[in-house]
This record gives sequence, structure tokens and C-alpha cells, in this order.
Amino acid sequence: MDFLIFWIGLYSLLAQTILLRELAFLFPGNELALASTFAAWLFWTAVGASHPPDPKTRTRFPLHLGLLALTVPATDLLIRLSRLFLPPGRPAGLFFTVTLPFVTLAAAGWLFGKTFSANVVLAEKNGGRNAPGRTYFLEGLGALAGGGLSLLFFDLGNSSLGVLSVSGATLAALNFFLFRRAAPKTTSLFLCLGLLFAAGARPLDNGTRRAQWRRYPLVATRETPYAHAAVARWKADLLFFENGSISAQWPDPERYERLAHWPLLCHPNPRRILVLGLPGALAAGEILKHPVDALDIVLTDKRAWDLFRGPLDGDDPGPRRDERIRFHFTDPRTWIKEHPRTYDVILQSLPEPQNISGNRLFTEEFFSAARQGLEENGLLSFSLASSDNYLSPETLFANASILRAVEKSFPFQELLPGAALTVLAANREILLDPQALAARHHQRRLETTALHPKTFEWTLQPERRNLLRLRLDDLRHVVPNSDLFPVAIFLTWRVWLTKFVSSPDLLGVVAAMVLLALLLKKAARHWKDPATLPENSTLFAVGFAAMSLEIVLLYVFQAASGALYWQIGILTAAFMGGLSAGSFCGFRRSGPPPNGAALGRATVLMAGLCALTAVELDRLPSFTAPLPAAMALLSAGGFLVGWTFSRASSGRTEKAGGFYSADLWGAALGVFLTGTFLSPLLGHAGALFVSTGLLFLSLVVSKVFSALRKRRS
Repeated sequence: MDFLIFWIGLYSLLAQTILLRELAFLFPGNELALASTFAAWLFWTAVGASHPPDPKTRTRFPLHLGLLALTVPATDLLIRLSRLFLPPGRPAGLFFTVTLPFVTLAAAGWLFGKTFSANVVLAEKNGGRNAPGRTYFLEGLGALAGGGLSLLFFDLGNSSLGVLSVSGATLAALNFFLFRRAAPKTTSLFLCLGLLFAAGARPLDNGTRRAQWRRYPLVATRETPYAHAAVARWKADLLFFENGSISAQWPDPERYERLAHWPLLCHPNPRRILVLGLPGALAAGEILKHPVDALDIVLTDKRAWDLFRGPLDGDDPGPRRDERIRFHFTDPRTWIKEHPRTYDVILQSLPEPQNISGNRLFTEEFFSAARQGLEENGLLSFSLASSDNYLSPETLFANASILRAVEKSFPFQELLPGAALTVLAANREILLDPQALAARHHQRRLETTALHPKTFEWTLQPERRNLLRLRLDDLRHVVPNSDLFPVAIFLTWRVWLTKFVSSPDLLGVVAAMVLLALLLKKAARHWKDPATLPENSTLFAVGFAAMSLEIVLLYVFQAASGALYWQIGILTAAFMGGLSAGSFCGFRRSGPPPNGAALGRATVLMAGLCALTAVELDRLPSFTAPLPAAMALLSAGGFLVGWTFSRASSGRTEKAGGFYSADLWGAALGVFLTGTFLSPLLGHAGALFVSTGLLFLSLVVSKVFSALRKRRS
């Protein structure tokens, strides 16, 4: 029985990690979707756990396990096919981002919550001491192992559906061997279905992937540790996708000529060039038309590049095989920090930020590193969203925030308006004289089609550039874009808020408010019993703060390292490992439930952890090893949650489901509010200070009602 609980914890962590990646594919890595996904998972788990113990738990448990084994891989298929209902050609709005995770994760989350309550009941009937704490401990231990396995699976590039179906079949097998005497027909049926699902995982995987790309003929696809990469054709063009959004296309001469030639023409002697991102790699042929001695191309995802390179080499292999080109597969910010004063020009070719992973190459921290990586007369170039005739308020806000960040490191900036806004930044004045640049174009014997010297006068008109600069400088109270206050999250809210005229997005706001009200209502139900109100309020606040801490650390870790989705399993496992250790320390202590002082100490410690993290948060991105730092903080938060739950439920197994639900209601509300409201509006540190305040409020509530309970007794 202990191994079954362990495996359920492992299966739960794998399910969370993989289903989160699938939803990230639907919402191109949007962090608000990440928060909604976590909240949905915790919400439905709490719903499942909140039901009172079933008198027929032992007889119905094999049915629940069998359903759980099949439901999780089926949920993976459901999420994939949900793409068919998303609006084609534009990002999903607020309605889909908020509601889709709650709809697709309902069955799996409910079954996991129901299974936890059943495990507690069965563990107590088997004579286990402090059954709730022991169950919490074993599930946390399994989740810790699941985090390690998820890291291994993603590193090996396994199919997510295959991993879930094999894990589900293993659960069905455990169900059969443990309960075949009590329910032979049920366990045998689900074992057969689980094995059939595992055997058919590959064709199902291929079929659903192709259904997701129904609008484009799919050339190749691959799951990498960083993203779901795909290559498709649109007429004569190749389209390159990462996590569901187009990262580049080939051919695209106008974009690649603009990307390469403007910054290189503005530099008198561009010998050593650094390119960051896939579009820059595709522009290598244009870059090498200049007198370049060395071209370093830094890409994060080698497996994605290997996938993209196959069709590319079939079309045009030449420039990317030049001996002057050197490919490096590492984090761009790390590479720049390790090569100070090295480059004449840095071309940051990635598109404007849509998520934190992309945002980290448009922040104060990145621009400071880029300044250190350039020679004294070096030049940085990147592009932002723009148009020739109109800039929306949201685009102006985002561009102004990023340019405020550039000003912190580069005293000179120039803006070149157009279909995309080219930004040039340097430590010296930048030459933008049309005649001088045309002379360089002729001297270097450049052959270009879209970027011609005859158009330089129009593009470089001082009036056009100055008008754009005035519009950007006119914006007041714009915070510089940074790792800890990322414009990507806040901008998403601004875009959604301007779409209230669209009924689906207005429905999204209503849906968010309804879900928020449901969370609060469900949480309040467990506060009606005065006998358990101190414990419930403590668990609610501790759960809220723990998940607020987790989502903030996930955001900051992504900004620090550039990777999240392949390491989210190990980060969540660190939290669950701490939770398991805390539960172990809690249930090992026998005796009556703790007094208010014991739970109060846990509350104060959690408040201190949140406040300390908020104060020191700006140091995390500068750590040489941000992953261990984030894991240590998550483990500490998990330990306090596990210890608090285990001690609160000690000797009160009949209340364990309510305590577990209170913990999860708080966690669901914490991740939803922090990820979608508090971090975008107050910044990451501000969100943690809100959690600290809630913890102290719960401490007051617990003290008051503990005193009333003592007086009545």
C-alpha cells in the first residue's frame, strides 16, 4: 500500500509537468496560462479531497485507481485537440486562457484529490499512525522521484503521451495486483485498457500532433527539453514554430536584410559579430556579405536547431557552412557574461517579448550584460513591434518600457521606424547619415534586394525618427523593463483589457471573477466549524503563501536561466521533497493535536521566508547557479506546508480531507492571484509581501478563535 501511495505521488507530478507543457504549447509559454493551470489543478484536487470519507471506500477504490490510470493520458489528448477550438492566427484571449485549464484538468485533478482522501482512510484502517501525515509524506516522496524522472524524460526527448500512458499502465498494474481479489473484473478491465493505451500511444501521438497543425502541412516535429518544435510549409515557405508560435520563416529576405545590414552598415569595421536567436542564424548569409572575421551564433535549443536545419539544408545549405561561423548552444546571457569586451556588433534577433523567457533578452539586466560584451565602439541591435503608420497604446507602452531599460546601459540610441522598429544602441554617437551609409554599402559591394541605398533617405528621415521618439518619451510613469518587473506579463493584461468590446474576452473577465468567487466560497465552507477554524485558517494562509512563493520563484528562475518547462518538474519536486520531509517530521511526533502556538510558529516562519525572499529576490538572477537557489527556497516552503498539515491533522483523521482542502484552496487562490494579478501589477516582491500580510492576518484569526475555543471548553 505504501508503494501505491508513492507511485500516485510520482504519477501526479509527471501529470502536472507534462500537462503544463501541453497547455504552454496552446498559449505560447504565457505565464498567465501557467498560473491558471496550477490554480485549476489545485482547485479540482481540493474539490476531490473535500468530500467526506466514503463508507464504501475500500470497494470503490479500485474503480477510482483504474479511472485515474486512463484519465491522465486522455487529458493529454483532450488538451492537444483543444487547439482546434482556439481562434486561428491570433493568441488566445483571456476567456480561453482562464477557462480552458479548468475544463481540461477537471477529471484528473478531481480523481487525484479523491484518491488522497481514500488513501488516508485505508491507511488508518491498516493501523497506520497519523495516516494523513504519512500519506502526505509518501505522496511527496513519490513526487520527488517524479520530478527526477520528468527531467530525464524531457532530456531524452520522449513523447509526453507515451510517458503518461506507460505511467498510467503501471498504476493499473499495481491496482490489479493489490485489489484483484476484492474487484477482479474491475482491475482486470482497467489493466487491459491501460496496456492498450500504452501500446497505441505512438500512433495517437502522431495523429494528434498532425491534427494540431491542420492549417499547415507538417514537415517535422520534436519535443525538446525547452519547447515543442515544429517545421511546416506554407506555399513555398518554411515556417519554424516553438511552443505553438512562429519563431522564424524561410525565405524572408526583407526581414533578414533589415536585421543584418542596418547595424553592420552603422559600424565602421564589423569584424566580430555575435548573433542571438534563430532569425539571426537564418540571416547568416546576409551578415557574411560584410567584412566579418568571426560570426558566433548562440542558440538555446540544439535539438530544435537540428530539426530546423534538415529542411533548411535541403533548400539552401551554403552560408551556414562557412568556416567563419561557429554555433554555440547555451544560454545567451551566460555566453555574453563569459565573453566581455569581445564583439563589435551584437544582433539580438528574437521577436518582442510575449513571455518571461523572451522578455529576459529585453531587460535592464540583459542590456547591462550586452554593454559589457561589446568593444568600446561596439553596437547592439534588436527589433520591436511597430508599423509605418500606427502604434497602439499597448505597443507604445511595451516599447517605451524596453527603451527605458536600454537607457540604463547605453547613452546613445537610434530608432529606425518601419514594419518592425529597429533599435540601435551604443556607447558612442551612431552614424545615420544616408550618404555615408550608401557609400559603405557600395564600398562593401553588398547585393541586396529589399534594402537599397535609394531608400535610405526615406528610412533615415530625422522627422520620422524624432516623431517616434517624442511619442515614446511622452509616456509617463513607465517602469523600465526588468527581470523582476517584466513588461511581458503586464502587457498581456493591457492587451486583454483593451478587448472588452469583444464578447469572448469580456466573458473571460467574468469567468475569472466567477472562478475567484468559487475559490473563496469553497474555502469559507471549511471555516464554518469553530472547532477547526484556527487550523483551517492557518493551512489556507500557509498554502496561499507557499504557492505564491513557488510561482514567483518559477517566474524569476525563468528570467535568470531562460529555461523553465523542462526543469519545472525538478523545481516542483524540490517543493514536494520539502513537503515530504516536513510531513515526516510532523507525523513522527505522536500525541494530541498541537496547540495554537505550534501552528503560529509555522505561520511566522513562512511569513519570514516570504519576506526574506522578497527582499533578496533581485539577487537570484545574478547567482551562478539559480536552480539550486530556487530549489532550496522551494524546499523550505514545502517543509513548512508539510509540517503544518501533518501536525494539524494529527489524531484527527476524519478532519484530514477538510484540512487538505483548506491547504489546497489557499494554494489555488495564491497561485491564481499571484500569477495573474499581483505579480503583473505589484511586481514579484510586492506579491510576496501580500502573502506575508495574509499570514499575519491568519495568525490573528487563529489566536482569536483558539482563545474562544478554550473559553467554551
